[in-house]
Amino acid sequence: MKDSKDTLEALRAEIERRNPAQPEFHQAVREVLETLAPVFAARPE
Repeated sequence: MKDSKDTLEALRAEIERRNPAQPEFHQAVREVLETLAPVFAARPE
């Protein structure tokens, strides 16, 4: 089973793959995922 960090990284990579010409969107996604990382780590279910 993946840990939350791996799951969030996979989500980020998929979003960047689907939206390759959107660097500002990529940055926003990274910032949101960084903010949510502690929540996912605390509640892995």
